[in-house]
Amino acid sequence: MKMIFSSIIQNSDYGGIIMDKCIHKCVQEALYVDKGRGAKLLKLQVKPFSEKECLFHYNVARIEAEFEFNEKTDKTSYILKLNTLRFHKGVQDKSSDMVVKEANFYMHLLNDLNAILIKKSENSLAFQRCYYVNNEKDKELIILEDFQDRGFKLSDKKGTSDVHHASLILKELGRLHAAAILLQQQHSLVDLRVKYKCLKDIKDKEYIDIFVGNSLPFAANLIEKIGGYERTRNWLDLTRRNVYDFHIRTLTHTEFTCQNEYWSNNVVFRYNHEDVPIEAMFIDVLINRSLSIDAALMFFLSHNQDIPPETLLQAYLNSFRNILQDVNGNLSLDIDALSCQAKSSSDSLHESITVVNLLMQSNVYTSITEYKECVQSIFKV
Repeated sequence: MKMIFSSIIQNSDYGGIIMDKCIHKCVQEALYVDKGRGAKLLKLQVKPFSEKECLFHYNVARIEAEFEFNEKTDKTSYILKLNTLRFHKGVQDKSSDMVVKEANFYMHLLNDLNAILIKKSENSLAFQRCYYVNNEKDKELIILEDFQDRGFKLSDKKGTSDVHHASLILKELGRLHAAAILLQQQHSLVDLRVKYKCLKDIKDKEYIDIFVGNSLPFAANLIEKIGGYERTRNWLDLTRRNVYDFHIRTLTHTEFTCQNEYWSNNVVFRYNHEDVPIEAMFIDVLINRSLSIDAALMFFLSHNQDIPPETLLQAYLNSFRNILQDVNGNLSLDIDALSCQAKSSSDSLHESITVVNLLMQSNVYTSITEYKECVQSIFKV
Protein backbone atom coordinates (compact mmCIF):
# COMPACT_ATOMS: atom_id res chain seq x y z
CA MET A 1 0.00 0.00 0.00
CA LYS A 2 2.79 2.40 0.88
CA MET A 3 4.52 1.73 -2.43
CA ILE A 4 1.30 2.55 -4.22
CA PHE A 5 1.04 5.85 -2.39
CA SER A 6 4.65 6.65 -3.25
CA SER A 7 3.87 6.10 -6.93
CA ILE A 8 0.83 8.36 -6.67
CA ILE A 9 3.06 11.07 -5.28
CA GLN A 10 5.33 10.75 -8.28
CA ASN A 11 2.47 10.82 -10.79
CA SER A 12 -0.37 13.08 -11.86
CA ASP A 13 -2.52 13.17 -8.71
CA TYR A 14 0.36 14.69 -6.80
CA GLY A 15 2.12 16.59 -9.52
CA GLY A 16 -1.03 18.44 -10.54
CA ILE A 17 -0.94 20.31 -7.26
CA ILE A 18 2.81 20.58 -6.92
CA MET A 19 3.19 22.18 -10.34
CA ASP A 20 0.45 24.66 -9.53
CA LYS A 21 1.80 28.09 -8.63
CA CYS A 22 -0.33 27.80 -5.52
CA ILE A 23 2.25 25.57 -3.88
CA HIS A 24 4.87 28.32 -4.04
CA LYS A 25 2.48 30.70 -2.35
CA CYS A 26 1.73 28.13 0.35
CA VAL A 27 5.41 27.51 1.09
CA GLN A 28 6.06 31.25 1.13
CA GLU A 29 3.32 31.68 3.74
CA ALA A 30 4.84 28.85 5.78
CA LEU A 31 8.21 30.60 5.63
CA TYR A 32 6.65 33.81 6.96
CA VAL A 33 5.31 31.96 9.99
CA ASP A 34 8.47 29.94 10.54
CA LYS A 35 11.25 32.43 9.80
CA GLY A 36 9.58 35.84 9.83
CA ARG A 37 7.97 38.23 7.36
CA GLY A 38 11.33 39.09 5.84
CA ALA A 39 11.91 35.56 4.53
CA LYS A 40 11.72 35.27 0.73
CA LEU A 41 11.37 31.91 -1.00
CA LEU A 42 13.97 31.48 -3.75
CA LYS A 43 13.30 27.92 -4.91
CA LEU A 44 11.87 24.67 -3.65
CA GLN A 45 12.09 20.98 -4.35
CA VAL A 46 9.47 18.38 -3.40
CA LYS A 47 10.71 14.88 -2.57
CA PRO A 48 8.36 11.93 -1.96
CA PHE A 49 8.61 10.21 1.37
CA SER A 50 10.01 6.71 1.51
CA GLU A 51 7.59 3.78 1.57
CA LYS A 52 8.21 3.46 5.30
CA GLU A 53 7.30 7.08 5.96
CA CYS A 54 4.04 7.31 3.99
CA LEU A 55 0.82 7.79 5.94
CA PHE A 56 -2.40 5.89 5.30
CA HIS A 57 -4.72 8.69 4.18
CA TYR A 58 -2.22 11.16 2.76
CA ASN A 59 0.23 11.82 0.02
CA VAL A 60 3.23 12.93 2.03
CA ALA A 61 6.38 14.64 0.84
CA ARG A 62 9.31 16.61 2.15
CA ILE A 63 9.71 20.17 0.86
CA GLU A 64 13.27 21.44 0.63
CA ALA A 65 13.20 25.22 0.41
CA GLU A 66 15.95 27.73 -0.25
CA PHE A 67 15.17 31.21 1.04
CA GLU A 68 16.70 34.61 1.68
CA PHE A 69 16.47 36.39 5.01
CA ASN A 70 18.35 39.50 6.10
CA GLU A 71 20.36 39.36 2.87
CA LYS A 72 21.58 35.86 3.69
CA THR A 73 20.66 32.64 1.87
CA ASP A 74 19.65 29.61 3.89
CA LYS A 75 17.81 26.29 3.53
CA THR A 76 15.04 24.58 5.46
CA SER A 77 12.62 21.69 5.01
CA TYR A 78 8.95 21.02 5.76
CA ILE A 79 6.53 18.12 5.66
CA LEU A 80 3.75 18.47 3.07
CA LYS A 81 0.54 16.45 3.51
CA LEU A 82 -2.04 16.29 0.72
CA ASN A 83 -5.47 14.73 0.57
CA THR A 84 -5.16 11.53 -1.49
CA LEU A 85 -8.73 11.72 -2.86
CA ARG A 86 -8.35 8.02 -3.51
CA PHE A 87 -12.01 7.13 -2.91
CA HIS A 88 -14.75 7.17 -5.51
CA LYS A 89 -16.56 10.45 -6.10
CA GLY A 90 -19.35 9.67 -3.64
CA VAL A 91 -17.05 9.99 -0.64
CA GLN A 92 -14.51 12.54 -1.80
CA ASP A 93 -16.29 15.17 0.28
CA LYS A 94 -15.88 13.09 3.43
CA SER A 95 -12.24 12.45 2.59
CA SER A 96 -11.73 16.20 2.36
CA ASP A 97 -13.60 16.70 5.64
CA MET A 98 -11.12 14.50 7.48
CA VAL A 99 -8.14 16.47 6.20
CA VAL A 100 -9.84 19.70 7.25
CA LYS A 101 -10.43 18.14 10.69
CA GLU A 102 -6.71 17.59 11.10
CA ALA A 103 -5.91 21.12 9.97
CA ASN A 104 -8.40 22.44 12.53
CA PHE A 105 -6.71 20.41 15.26
CA TYR A 106 -3.31 21.92 14.50
CA MET A 107 -4.48 25.49 13.99
CA HIS A 108 -6.93 25.75 16.89
CA LEU A 109 -7.29 22.94 19.43
CA LEU A 110 -3.58 22.15 19.79
CA ASN A 111 -2.73 25.81 20.42
CA ASP A 112 -5.24 26.01 23.27
CA LEU A 113 -4.08 22.72 24.79
CA ASN A 114 -0.48 23.95 24.72
CA ALA A 115 -1.46 27.29 26.26
CA ILE A 116 -2.90 25.42 29.23
CA LEU A 117 0.29 23.41 29.72
CA ILE A 118 2.57 26.42 29.33
CA LYS A 119 0.54 28.24 31.98
CA LYS A 120 1.39 25.35 34.32
CA SER A 121 5.10 25.61 33.36
CA GLU A 122 4.89 22.37 31.37
CA ASN A 123 6.35 21.70 27.93
CA SER A 124 4.09 21.87 24.89
CA LEU A 125 2.55 18.64 23.62
CA ALA A 126 4.74 16.55 21.33
CA PHE A 127 3.29 17.36 17.92
CA GLN A 128 4.84 18.94 14.86
CA ARG A 129 4.54 22.68 14.52
CA CYS A 130 2.00 23.61 11.86
CA TYR A 131 2.97 26.51 9.58
CA TYR A 132 0.23 26.60 6.97
CA VAL A 133 -3.04 24.96 5.95
CA ASN A 134 -5.08 25.26 2.76
CA ASN A 135 -8.70 24.10 2.95
CA GLU A 136 -9.59 24.83 -0.67
CA LYS A 137 -11.82 22.08 -2.04
CA ASP A 138 -9.83 19.15 -3.53
CA LYS A 139 -6.55 20.99 -2.84
CA GLU A 140 -6.42 20.50 0.90
CA LEU A 141 -2.89 20.52 2.26
CA ILE A 142 -1.00 20.99 5.49
CA ILE A 143 2.60 22.22 5.82
CA LEU A 144 4.27 21.06 9.01
CA GLU A 145 7.63 21.15 10.70
CA ASP A 146 10.05 18.49 9.45
CA PHE A 147 10.38 16.18 12.45
CA GLN A 148 13.89 15.20 11.33
CA ASP A 149 15.07 18.71 12.18
CA ARG A 150 14.55 17.87 15.85
CA GLY A 151 16.20 14.47 15.55
CA PHE A 152 13.04 12.35 15.30
CA LYS A 153 12.64 9.40 12.97
CA LEU A 154 10.19 6.60 12.29
CA SER A 155 10.72 3.24 13.88
CA ASP A 156 9.78 -0.02 12.22
CA LYS A 157 6.62 -1.76 13.39
CA LYS A 158 8.45 -4.26 15.57
CA GLY A 159 10.26 -1.45 17.32
CA THR A 160 7.09 0.36 18.37
CA SER A 161 5.78 -2.78 20.09
CA ASP A 162 8.48 -2.97 22.76
CA VAL A 163 8.12 -1.53 26.24
CA HIS A 164 10.46 1.43 25.62
CA HIS A 165 8.60 2.77 22.58
CA ALA A 166 5.13 1.99 23.92
CA SER A 167 5.83 3.61 27.30
CA LEU A 168 6.96 6.82 25.61
CA ILE A 169 3.75 6.92 23.58
CA LEU A 170 1.60 6.45 26.67
CA LYS A 171 3.62 9.00 28.63
CA GLU A 172 2.83 11.63 26.01
CA LEU A 173 -0.75 10.40 25.73
CA GLY A 174 -1.15 11.00 29.45
CA ARG A 175 -0.08 14.62 28.98
CA LEU A 176 -2.50 15.04 26.08
CA HIS A 177 -5.42 13.67 28.06
CA ALA A 178 -4.57 15.77 31.12
CA ALA A 179 -4.49 18.93 29.02
CA ALA A 180 -7.82 17.95 27.46
CA ILE A 181 -9.38 17.54 30.91
CA LEU A 182 -8.17 20.99 31.95
CA LEU A 183 -9.61 22.45 28.76
CA GLN A 184 -12.96 20.80 29.38
CA GLN A 185 -13.06 22.34 32.84
CA GLN A 186 -13.26 25.67 31.04
CA HIS A 187 -15.93 24.64 28.51
CA SER A 188 -18.70 22.08 28.27
CA LEU A 189 -18.26 19.22 25.81
CA VAL A 190 -21.04 20.70 23.69
CA ASP A 191 -19.27 24.06 23.55
CA LEU A 192 -15.96 22.36 22.74
CA ARG A 193 -17.48 20.62 19.73
CA VAL A 194 -18.85 23.93 18.50
CA LYS A 195 -15.55 25.76 19.00
CA TYR A 196 -13.31 22.99 17.65
CA LYS A 197 -14.70 21.56 14.44
CA CYS A 198 -12.12 18.78 14.54
CA LEU A 199 -14.05 17.12 17.38
CA LYS A 200 -17.10 16.60 15.23
CA ASP A 201 -17.55 12.94 14.33
CA ILE A 202 -18.20 11.85 10.76
CA LYS A 203 -21.29 9.64 10.90
CA ASP A 204 -22.12 9.31 7.21
CA LYS A 205 -23.02 5.66 6.60
CA GLU A 206 -21.62 5.43 3.07
CA TYR A 207 -18.33 6.91 4.16
CA ILE A 208 -17.96 4.65 7.20
CA ASP A 209 -18.86 1.57 5.17
CA ILE A 210 -16.20 2.39 2.57
CA PHE A 211 -13.44 3.88 4.70
CA VAL A 212 -13.77 1.45 7.61
CA GLY A 213 -15.76 -1.47 6.21
CA ASN A 214 -13.52 -1.96 3.20
CA SER A 215 -10.54 -2.39 5.51
CA LEU A 216 -12.05 -5.55 6.94
CA PRO A 217 -11.90 -7.84 3.88
CA PHE A 218 -8.29 -6.81 3.34
CA ALA A 219 -7.58 -7.71 6.98
CA ALA A 220 -9.42 -11.01 6.53
CA ASN A 221 -7.37 -11.72 3.38
CA LEU A 222 -4.12 -11.19 5.25
CA ILE A 223 -5.27 -13.35 8.16
CA GLU A 224 -6.27 -16.15 5.81
CA LYS A 225 -2.83 -16.15 4.19
CA ILE A 226 -1.14 -16.35 7.60
CA GLY A 227 -3.42 -19.20 8.68
CA GLY A 228 -4.67 -20.34 12.05
CA TYR A 229 -7.16 -17.53 12.65
CA GLU A 230 -10.39 -18.89 11.17
CA ARG A 231 -12.53 -17.60 14.04
CA THR A 232 -11.18 -14.09 13.60
CA ARG A 233 -11.64 -14.32 9.83
CA ASN A 234 -15.31 -15.31 10.27
CA TRP A 235 -15.86 -12.56 12.82
CA LEU A 236 -14.44 -9.97 10.43
CA ASP A 237 -16.77 -11.13 7.68
CA LEU A 238 -19.79 -10.79 9.98
CA THR A 239 -18.67 -7.43 11.37
CA ARG A 240 -18.34 -5.89 7.93
CA ARG A 241 -22.10 -6.19 7.43
CA ASN A 242 -22.76 -4.07 10.52
CA VAL A 243 -19.68 -1.86 10.66
CA TYR A 244 -21.70 1.37 10.70
CA ASP A 245 -23.72 0.26 13.74
CA PHE A 246 -20.51 -0.72 15.52
CA HIS A 247 -19.00 2.67 14.69
CA ILE A 248 -21.98 4.64 15.99
CA ARG A 249 -21.90 2.73 19.27
CA THR A 250 -18.29 3.78 19.83
CA LEU A 251 -19.34 7.44 19.65
CA THR A 252 -21.61 7.33 22.70
CA HIS A 253 -20.72 8.42 26.24
CA THR A 254 -17.68 10.43 25.18
CA GLU A 255 -16.10 12.49 27.91
CA PHE A 256 -12.75 14.00 27.00
CA THR A 257 -11.09 15.48 23.95
CA CYS A 258 -8.26 13.35 22.68
CA GLN A 259 -6.71 11.83 19.60
CA ASN A 260 -7.04 8.09 19.27
CA GLU A 261 -4.94 6.86 16.36
CA TYR A 262 -1.48 5.40 16.98
CA TRP A 263 -0.13 3.27 14.13
CA SER A 264 3.49 2.39 13.60
CA ASN A 265 3.87 5.26 11.13
CA ASN A 266 1.91 7.85 13.13
CA VAL A 267 4.55 8.27 15.83
CA VAL A 268 8.21 9.22 15.49
CA PHE A 269 10.95 8.83 18.07
CA ARG A 270 14.18 10.47 19.12
CA TYR A 271 17.00 8.13 20.14
CA ASN A 272 20.15 8.46 22.22
CA HIS A 273 23.63 7.43 21.09
CA GLU A 274 22.88 3.83 22.12
CA ASP A 275 19.80 3.78 19.87
CA VAL A 276 17.42 3.70 22.85
CA PRO A 277 14.23 5.75 22.33
CA ILE A 278 14.00 8.74 24.67
CA GLU A 279 11.13 10.81 23.27
CA ALA A 280 7.99 10.30 21.16
CA MET A 281 6.12 12.70 18.88
CA PHE A 282 2.69 12.26 17.27
CA ILE A 283 2.67 13.13 13.55
CA ASP A 284 -0.84 12.23 12.40
CA VAL A 285 -4.16 13.33 13.92
CA LEU A 286 -6.42 12.59 10.99
CA ILE A 287 -8.89 10.72 13.21
CA ASN A 288 -9.25 13.02 16.20
CA ARG A 289 -12.43 13.33 18.21
CA SER A 290 -13.86 13.43 21.73
CA LEU A 291 -13.36 10.05 23.34
CA SER A 292 -13.39 8.66 26.88
CA ILE A 293 -10.03 7.98 28.48
CA ASP A 294 -10.64 4.27 28.95
CA ALA A 295 -11.67 3.85 25.30
CA ALA A 296 -8.55 5.66 24.08
CA LEU A 297 -6.30 3.57 26.30
CA MET A 298 -7.93 0.30 25.31
CA PHE A 299 -7.46 1.22 21.67
CA PHE A 300 -3.71 1.40 22.22
CA LEU A 301 -3.28 -1.39 24.76
CA SER A 302 -5.19 -3.93 22.69
CA HIS A 303 -2.41 -3.68 20.07
CA ASN A 304 0.41 -4.19 22.58
CA GLN A 305 -0.72 -7.31 24.39
CA ASP A 306 2.80 -8.75 24.57
CA ILE A 307 3.56 -6.11 27.21
CA PRO A 308 1.88 -6.30 30.65
CA PRO A 309 -0.72 -3.49 30.66
CA GLU A 310 0.26 -2.56 34.21
CA THR A 311 3.71 -1.56 32.94
CA LEU A 312 2.34 0.69 30.21
CA LEU A 313 -0.44 2.17 32.31
CA GLN A 314 2.01 3.22 35.00
CA ALA A 315 3.91 5.34 32.47
CA TYR A 316 0.60 6.89 31.40
CA LEU A 317 -0.62 7.55 34.95
CA ASN A 318 2.62 9.16 36.09
CA SER A 319 2.50 11.88 33.42
CA PHE A 320 -1.29 12.21 33.67
CA ARG A 321 -1.25 12.75 37.44
CA ASN A 322 1.78 15.02 37.35
CA ILE A 323 -0.16 17.63 35.38
CA LEU A 324 -3.40 17.20 37.33
CA GLN A 325 -1.91 16.94 40.82
CA ASP A 326 -3.24 20.33 41.91
CA VAL A 327 -6.66 19.96 40.25
CA ASN A 328 -9.74 19.61 42.42
CA GLY A 329 -12.23 16.83 41.80
CA ASN A 330 -12.20 13.07 41.40
CA LEU A 331 -9.89 12.32 38.50
CA SER A 332 -8.56 8.98 39.71
CA LEU A 333 -8.06 6.07 37.33
CA ASP A 334 -8.19 2.44 38.45
CA ILE A 335 -5.08 0.78 37.03
CA ASP A 336 -6.31 -2.72 37.95
CA ALA A 337 -9.65 -2.20 36.22
CA LEU A 338 -7.97 -0.77 33.13
CA SER A 339 -5.52 -3.68 33.04
CA CYS A 340 -8.33 -6.24 33.18
CA GLN A 341 -10.20 -4.42 30.45
CA ALA A 342 -7.09 -4.36 28.26
CA LYS A 343 -6.61 -8.11 28.65
CA SER A 344 -10.19 -8.79 27.53
CA SER A 345 -10.38 -6.36 24.62
CA SER A 346 -8.69 -8.47 21.94
CA ASP A 347 -11.94 -8.84 19.98
CA SER A 348 -12.72 -5.13 19.82
CA LEU A 349 -13.85 -3.67 16.53
CA HIS A 350 -10.99 -1.18 16.47
CA GLU A 351 -8.41 -3.93 16.79
CA SER A 352 -9.98 -5.88 13.95
CA ILE A 353 -10.20 -2.85 11.69
CA THR A 354 -6.53 -2.06 12.25
CA VAL A 355 -5.22 -5.47 11.23
CA VAL A 356 -4.50 -3.83 7.89
CA ASN A 357 -2.23 -1.28 9.51
CA LEU A 358 -0.61 -3.71 11.89
CA LEU A 359 0.34 -6.11 9.10
CA MET A 360 1.20 -3.48 6.53
CA GLN A 361 4.91 -4.21 6.80
CA SER A 362 4.55 -8.00 6.96
CA ASN A 363 5.91 -10.48 4.42
CA VAL A 364 2.55 -12.17 3.87
CA TYR A 365 2.57 -11.56 0.13
CA THR A 366 5.16 -13.28 -2.01
CA SER A 367 5.54 -10.32 -4.35
CA ILE A 368 4.80 -6.61 -4.38
CA THR A 369 2.62 -7.16 -7.46
CA GLU A 370 0.32 -9.46 -5.50
CA TYR A 371 0.30 -6.98 -2.62
CA LYS A 372 -0.64 -4.09 -4.89
CA GLU A 373 -3.39 -6.05 -6.62
CA CYS A 374 -5.01 -6.88 -3.30
CA VAL A 375 -4.89 -3.26 -2.15
CA GLN A 376 -6.18 -1.98 -5.47
CA SER A 377 -9.10 -4.40 -5.52
CA ILE A 378 -10.27 -3.23 -2.11
CA PHE A 379 -9.49 0.48 -2.05
CA LYS A 380 -9.84 1.03 -5.81
CA VAL A 381 -6.68 3.17 -5.87
